[in-house]
Amino acid sequence: MNKRESFSSRWGFICACIGSAVGMGNIWMFPTRVSLYGGGSFLIPYFIFVILIGSTGVIGEMSFGRAAKAGPIDAFGIACEKKGKRKVGEALGMIPVFGSLAMAIGYTVVMGWILRYAVGTFTGATLSPENVDEFGAAFGKMASAFGNNIWQILALVACMLILMLGVGSGIEKANKIMMPILFLLFVGLQNFLLDIDCLDELLPWTKRFNLFDVLKISRTEIRHSNILSWLLSPNENHGLGDAFLKTIIQTAVQNDD
Repeated sequence: MNKRESFSSRWGFICACIGSAVGMGNIWMFPTRVSLYGGGSFLIPYFIFVILIGSTGVIGEMSFGRAAKAGPIDAFGIACEKKGKRKVGEALGMIPVFGSLAMAIGYTVVMGWILRYAVGTFTGATLSPENVDEFGAAFGKMASAFGNNIWQILALVACMLILMLGVGSGIEKANKIMMPILFLLFVGLQNFLLDIDCLDELLPWTKRFNLFDVLKISRTEIRHSNILSWLLSPNENHGLGDAFLKTIIQTAVQNDD
């Protein structure tokens, strides 16, 4: 019997788990959700559900797969076979397979964007637009049909090469490299934002007229965040479109210049 391939170290397994669990929702949607649903108080239910799902669903899923020593289709089939309903189990096992396929299709698009942005960062193409409208036009062109196909194909080829190398030599080694880099990028981004000189210029603005102080809701974080998110969203019913958002960005850029 051939020996099953596995991770060679605990650290590699942890990096792979983090890489599979930290999706785009935790990077793109998380700041928006924090702003809309209570700021710091949002973190309380967030961490509760992270612990509950991580300590039950994730561990249960891994234990189920290790016990069955098979993929989702055969694993569910083996579980239901004891009741004489293997076909039903295999049908149930198709659900996570199709779900993973749908997620993979979406992530392929995102991977193409990330690869294109990464290359553009070194060539200067990413930051070449001079204003908000040009940035929007550049992203719209990239997100249009056939606007990013080459980069998506390159991202798929890279993933295929990693998978072809196997669990230990491919997935584990790739995560040992990419996950620490992701963490360092966030640390660098934090330091970059804290060291921006124009933030000091915003201090006098905090001493000016503040509508939230007048309404006595400046310390009511969720209302404050809801009003700001309402004003900043072009799709809300305030009738301003993206004028409020553009004005803030243009004012910040002009003050920086």
